[in-house]
Amino acid sequence: MPGCKIHVDFFDEDCPDCKYEYAELKGHILSRNNNYTNQKNLDNPKKYKEFSEERAKRLYEELLIQFLNPPDSLTEVEAARKACSIIKKQCLIRDITIWEWLK
Repeated sequence: MPGCKIHVDFFDEDCPDCKYEYAELKGHILSRNNNYTNQKNLDNPKKYKEFSEERAKRLYEELLIQFLNPPDSLTEVEAARKACSIIKKQCLIRDITIWEWLK
């Protein structure tokens, strides 16, 4: 089964095609044509939305607020570390150099 045609840049938890694609990606389901699938993934790397520094700063602010509020209720330092960690992962996924303010 090919990937979901609707949700191309993310997995929707309510979409059956996304669930199947995610399970197949994690190795829970073996593809009938595994070699073809692997070759297709190598030829067409996953495309992500642009992740500019401005967008990263907005995301940092939103994550910080989210982690400071219940149910997480982290301290400011813990919330900042967790938010930075998420943004660093996004940079690594997109092969972007980590900005100085994240180091």
